[in-house]
Amino acid sequence: MNRILHSQSQHNLQSRDGWDCAREHRRRVMAMLLDNASPSKRLCVLGAGNCNDIDLPELADAYREVVLVDLDGDAMLRGVEKQFSGASSPQRSAKIKTVVGDLTGISELLSQAVDAPQDVDSIVAAIEDRLQQPPDALLTERFDTVASVCLLSQLVHSVTETIGAHAQLLSIVQAVRRQHLHLLRNRLNPGGRGILITDFVSSLTAPQLPQVPSDQLSQYVRQLLNQQNFFTGLNPAVLAHQMQTDSQFAEGLQRLQSTAPWIWDFGPRQYAVCGFQFDTRRDAPPDAIPQPPQRNNDV
Repeated sequence: MNRILHSQSQHNLQSRDGWDCAREHRRRVMAMLLDNASPSKRLCVLGAGNCNDIDLPELADAYREVVLVDLDGDAMLRGVEKQFSGASSPQRSAKIKTVVGDLTGISELLSQAVDAPQDVDSIVAAIEDRLQQPPDALLTERFDTVASVCLLSQLVHSVTETIGAHAQLLSIVQAVRRQHLHLLRNRLNPGGRGILITDFVSSLTAPQLPQVPSDQLSQYVRQLLNQQNFFTGLNPAVLAHQMQTDSQFAEGLQRLQSTAPWIWDFGPRQYAVCGFQFDTRRDAPPDAIPQPPQRNNDV
């Protein structure tokens, strides 16, 4: 087990009993996932983890098939077994599939950067090269809805935790972000919907966050962003700008919408979360050939 998988597995073990406290967060996530649902459609959820922020029986009722993807296969199995224990019918649980794998293709390289710090420059160069490509053939199918649920922050965190002091950190974070957005976009059927849900600041650096009334949360979040208080690479305004200006990502899109922020109660911490959704035209072009990421300092 590499370091990245071990870290994620420990994180999931610690949070596996968070179903109840995630109730409001799960309600917001499910509203986005069900908005485009149909018994004839297929859904893919990236970053399923313990499945505490999705209601699997409800998704099984709404979609023809639900494919869960995560680096931690044990966490997904625990989540599926927990939600389908008891009276749930076998027909519903049979609609849920799990796929285990690395959605960036760099977890082994990040582990090497920790184990061999003397080689970090060459490893970072290999990471940059790898991120210019799509992830390995983990997902070859297309779906009617593809949702990334609070995964991007974990992908970025694995980078900042392992090579946070390196001069190329920001360019790698930008490349992770770009690769992930393109994965969302390129796994969609024409006429499909992409959903990006991400946490972007926590009560660790914004201790007043849990006490902010919902009708004041947007204003409070704007203040945090103006103070540069957000996770590296996850400023929602920058994410929206990238989705609007990245020509490969935006080609074939009908619209891009964002939600108001909400609070995710994670137990020991609270997070501010926002969502984006976009639809592709039914005549959308095929996957574009990946190009090297643009270099800039806007994160």
